[in-house]
Amino acid sequence: MRYQGKITDWKDDKGFGFITPNGGGQRVFIHIKSFSKREQRPVGNELVTYELTHDTKGRPQANSATFVGSRVTPGSRAGQANAPLVLAKAPLMMAGAFLVFVAASVFAGKLPIALVWIYLAASLVAFIAYALDKSAARDDRWRTQESTLHLFA
Repeated sequence: MRYQGKITDWKDDKGFGFITPNGGGQRVFIHIKSFSKREQRPVGNELVTYELTHDTKGRPQANSATFVGSRVTPGSRAGQANAPLVLAKAPLMMAGAFLVFVAASVFAGKLPIALVWIYLAASLVAFIAYALDKSAARDDRWRTQESTLHLFA
């Protein structure tokens, strides 16, 4: 069963801290190695979910911890929380604008329709190459050379 709480005491130099469970109760010990993904280090005041276990002395300890949402840093304002979301959508908006431009160019007679089919076929080949490379990475198999992936892109 997974629980949720807030890291209320974090000692980064030692790599451990304590979680205060959302439902109340005894503080839960957490070590840096208890995080499933170590893409970011805690600084304190982050919400996390975790599996509750106990050490040999019966004290509560967190395992398989993950961050909930984005990191909340001291001094951050509510308006700034939406900024990363807008930036994350920028590539999607650029791709959409490109597709609208290509479609408008075809309808205006500036681009031949065959070019659209060639572009779609090349995009499909690139997508399949990246998917195969991602699958190989997950399965610990031989991966596609980066230069080859760049060629497809």
